[in-house]
Amino acid sequence: MRKPIPESDPIAEEFIKQSAARSLDGSVDGRSKSCLRQLAAGIGFTSERPITDVGIPAFYEALSHLGFDLASQHIAAYSGDDFVDQMVMRARTSGRIAHLYNRVSDSDADDPFAQ
Repeated sequence: MRKPIPESDPIAEEFIKQSAARSLDGSVDGRSKSCLRQLAAGIGFTSERPITDVGIPAFYEALSHLGFDLASQHIAAYSGDDFVDQMVMRARTSGRIAHLYNRVSDSDADDPFAQ
């Protein structure tokens, strides 16, 4: 039997927003910076308003930069040639959970290391 997905913690979500905003002046660039910019604006915390146009590797790089690792993942929705990934991310220091949503095109999914 599959383990239930833990609830998203509002404290972890707020930490991500604030940390993303502070990280915009840092060493992250390209699609990862776009991901941080969207998170700082409150985008990516619901499946109706997912992060867009960053791809899979940049998403992971941005969240790793913020101190989060993937706990679990599943596809939350399909839309034409795109799908929305629900990523359950766990903070390395506190263990708090945040659910994030990333819209991915099928072409990005074919090569997860393409940027």
